[in-house]
Amino acid sequence: MKRITFFIIMAVSLLLVSCGTLHMAESTQKPVLKASADKALLVVSRTTSYGGSMIIDNFVDQKFIGQTQSKSYFVAQIDPGVHYIISRAENRGCAKVNFEAGKTYFLNNIVMMGMWGARTKFMADKIEYFNEQLPEMSYFVLTPDGEIPVLSQEDFNESVADYEKDLKEEPEEFETITNITGYNL
Repeated sequence: MKRITFFIIMAVSLLLVSCGTLHMAESTQKPVLKASADKALLVVSRTTSYGGSMIIDNFVDQKFIGQTQSKSYFVAQIDPGVHYIISRAENRGCAKVNFEAGKTYFLNNIVMMGMWGARTKFMADKIEYFNEQLPEMSYFVLTPDGEIPVLSQEDFNESVADYEKDLKEEPEEFETITNITGYNL
């Protein structure tokens, strides 16, 4: 009986962890993927349906910029300079990017199997790959309703420290991120 109770508790926990609140709405009005002269444009996509119901929160430093779910993307205007892009699921994925004004950057929110829910990391996308996937993806925009997700200072600091440590220990795992370049579109 204890075993059955344990498995029920674990199953309910997994369900609660794997489904979050969506703070975005699908838009049929596709964006122009061109950065303004004084900002960079970040395009965050999730090109697969793996982990379909899992909603991943994304932040620039500690500012919430959007969420991905199965086969979706969103865009965010970013101030030029070095910023940490952080995605939050069962873990926190992180990328350090030096954004240049007038350039467009493409990051893919990769989803992997975790212990209790999906895990996440970033990979830089080439524009050609993004364009191939675009017909199958939905575009989402932020909705002003409800409470916006927050990334605490403690979680931010831990994410950055983990990223910098992992980058030193396994630089090949971060090759696409450390070599990311923006596009002049």
